Amino acid sequence: MSPLSILSSMLPILGSLVLGIIVGTRVPKESGFLKLNGKLQHFGVLALIFTMGIAIGLDDEIFKNISAIGYQALLYAVITVVLSIFMVQLFTRLLLKREVKHD
Repeated sequence: MSPLSILSSMLPILGSLVLGIIVGTRVPKESGFLKLNGKLQHFGVLALIFTMGIAIGLDDEIFKNISAIGYQALLYAVITVVLSIFMVQLFTRLLLKREVKHD
């Protein structure tokens, strides 16, 4: 892939992030949107993991070469997921505590 095509594929993602930041700075924190946003994020992560699972399940090569892929790769993936969930929970709690102290 050329750098230009990589950049053009990243623009919608970056645009969505910037738009989210703009909206986030305009929404009152007392509106209950923070709780709704957390639920939407959780659903989005679950949907992403589910669709990735579908893609893996549809790929016959993965199941044909499972021994070549190895248990080490599986362990790496599981550890990555578990640590990611842990870190998100940790930082969410830390940020929410800090936000409550500032209000």
